Amino acid sequence: MAGEVQQVEKLVEEPVQLGIVTRDPLTWTKWMKLGITLNICANAFLNNACAAGLVPTLNAVSAELGVAITTASYLMSYNVLAQGLSNLIWVPTTLCYGKRWVVVLSMAMLLPCLAWAAVATSFESLLGARVVGGFASGASEAFAPMMIADIWYEHDLTTALGFFALCTFAGATLGQTALGFVTERLGWRWAYWVVLIACGLNMFTMLIWLPETTFQRGLTVGITAGDVQRNEELREKHTITNPETALPSVDADAEVQVNRAEPMESMRPNLWFIRHPEIDYHANWLSYFVAPFYFVMLPTVLWSTLTYAATAAAFTALGTCIAQLLGAPPYNFSPGDQGLFSLSSFIGIGLGGTLGSRSVDIVNARINRRRSEQGKIHKPEERLIMLALPFFTATVGLVLYGVAVQRQLPWIAAAFGYGIHSFGFVVLAGTTFSYAIDSYLVRSGEVMVFNNTVRALLSFGVTHVVPTWLTTAGPTVVYSVLAAIIWGFLLLGIPVIIFGPKLRELTNHFL
Repeated sequence: MAGEVQQVEKLVEEPVQLGIVTRDPLTWTKWMKLGITLNICANAFLNNACAAGLVPTLNAVSAELGVAITTASYLMSYNVLAQGLSNLIWVPTTLCYGKRWVVVLSMAMLLPCLAWAAVATSFESLLGARVVGGFASGASEAFAPMMIADIWYEHDLTTALGFFALCTFAGATLGQTALGFVTERLGWRWAYWVVLIACGLNMFTMLIWLPETTFQRGLTVGITAGDVQRNEELREKHTITNPETALPSVDADAEVQVNRAEPMESMRPNLWFIRHPEIDYHANWLSYFVAPFYFVMLPTVLWSTLTYAATAAAFTALGTCIAQLLGAPPYNFSPGDQGLFSLSSFIGIGLGGTLGSRSVDIVNARINRRRSEQGKIHKPEERLIMLALPFFTATVGLVLYGVAVQRQLPWIAAAFGYGIHSFGFVVLAGTTFSYAIDSYLVRSGEVMVFNNTVRALLSFGVTHVVPTWLTTAGPTVVYSVLAAIIWGFLLLGIPVIIFGPKLRELTNHFL
């Protein structure tokens, strides 16, 4: 206890001594933050519409190109694999050359891949377009959380990341709804053309309103997002109560210059530039490529990553097999019907990404405020208490879905299970994302690379096996096994909550 009090007193008296740079390169007003967040989340939405959103096309592709429906599902599984593994390339490139232009480059690569898929005349050609397109679209899965961590802090971090998760998974569900009707009325090729048009518009909006958010704050391993939040609040209070003796920033001249700038004047240099002053162009790309693998040795990040990856694999397996399970008797859903069925998942995603994620931030803010008043340091593990929500929703929803489909219950029962699972998944994703980023704020990019790489490998393995497994074991067994695995990982969260701070302290030297 005495050590915690001394650390808080040090933060109050010498905030800069922690290595937290308090100046800001932009006048990050609330509406600017919202604009940037909406832009990158729209990109994540469309990239996932390019992936799982095209599930309703599988039956049509199977019929036209003469492949089995289980083989057609490779268009989804290999795309997911390419999305995740691409982060091993995109993130080191982003850290060396900045986020803005790398993101625009990824979209410039995606557009011709969508055109290639739309005109493919063989399954092999279509699969090739999906793999290369998955590589291009995977960039958003890592850069979006990195940019969110750049502009949002402790009290809003889970909400912002929850909204990102909402848009990511809504791209799959709303994409299935819209593209299901496009496929039914115009054919599967037009589904790809529609996505291409939407992605082209998003690329245009990024060109005119997606600034470079990279900023060298001087953070070190061990400083959390909560420390940054407290540091800024203490400076604000000190400035208000003692305006003539405000705490100095690391670069006072830069702070004054930024404060005098108008929002658009401070935004413009971060939109159109050749070399950005905050980007280290001399950084070693290979070291950034290797760095994410160090997180294998960090139990807290490894646990949060495996928990998210297992749940993401179940969510992906559930969505990609809709055509296989509901397109056959007794349901006989058309592509349009399959898209409408996916709205049940969107409802769950919407509630999870708004009410669910916000509740995590509210509970965490109250706990953190109480700890601050008691002279205790911030603990990212406080966020994990809210994993009780997905423990009873993400898992139960899977079991309910499997039982409903196998027993051929009315479609509303399966839709209810799909919605409950989606709600829990989004809350779990936002919570594990924010926990990992909060714990290792300075290494957030590498955390997300590790996260998405493991998620991609697990999702690929599960979605590659599940279509055949469903034909032999049945939906009840398959989805119950997946639910049991998620339960096991969530129960491991209890020792992480208890021993997490000590584990992070012991393993920080690996980074």
